[in-house]
Amino acid sequence: MPILVTITGPIAAGKSTVAAHLAALLSAQGRTAVIADVDDVAEMVAEPGAGATGLWPAAHAAHGAMVAQWLRSEVDVVIAIGPFHTEQEQHALHRGVPAGTSVLRVLLDADVATTWERATADETRGLSREHGFHHHAHALFRERLAGIPADLVLDSTRISAEEAARTIRSRLPEAPCPFLPCRCRTVTRRDRTVTAPRLLSGDGTGEKPQNVDTTRNRPQGEGARG
Repeated sequence: MPILVTITGPIAAGKSTVAAHLAALLSAQGRTAVIADVDDVAEMVAEPGAGATGLWPAAHAAHGAMVAQWLRSEVDVVIAIGPFHTEQEQHALHRGVPAGTSVLRVLLDADVATTWERATADETRGLSREHGFHHHAHALFRERLAGIPADLVLDSTRISAEEAARTIRSRLPEAPCPFLPCRCRTVTRRDRTVTAPRLLSGDGTGEKPQNVDTTRNRPQGEGARG
C-alpha cells in the first residue's frame, strides 16, 4: 500500500528540513522515500517566475501529477511539501492519488517572528526574504488556517526538526513483512533468539515452519558464537 505524507505550513516553518529528516529515518528502515516539493516544480518556470506569470496553479497541477505518478511506482513513501492552503491547491495535490493510498496530512506551524528570522538568515531564499512578501504570505496562511485539513499539527518553534520527523514516522503504517503473506514469530534457540516468518497456508491457518539446520556449512566453532 503506497503512503503519502503531505507537509504544509507557512513560509520557513521548516517543511523541507523535516521532510529530509523523515526521509532519512525511512531510509534507515530500508524503505524508499521521495520528497516532492511544489517550490521545485515552480522553479522550472523561467523568469519572471511562476507567480508573476500566473502559472502558480499550473505548478500545483504539475506537482500533483508527479506525486500521483510516484505513488504508482515501487516507492514506499512519497513526502509532498508545499503551501496546500486553498481548496484548489489541495485538490491539485490529491486528485490523482491512487485508491488505497494511506495519507497523513501534517501541518507544520511557526509564528511570523520565527519564520521571518529563519528566512532572512537563509541566503538561498528569494522573495520570502522580502519583508512585505513574507508577512503578507504569512497573514494569508493565518486567514486560511481553519480550512487546511490536518491529521497531525506540529509547532516547529517547540520541537526540533528531528523530533517532528520522529513524530511523523510514528504515525505511519509499519513496513510490510518481506515474507508475504506471513506471520512472524519469535523462535528461541539455545544459542540465540530469532524472529522467523510463518508462511500462511491457502486457508490462512498457517503452516508449521520446517526444521532447518542453521549450523550447516558453518566453519567449525561458529555455532557457539552468541
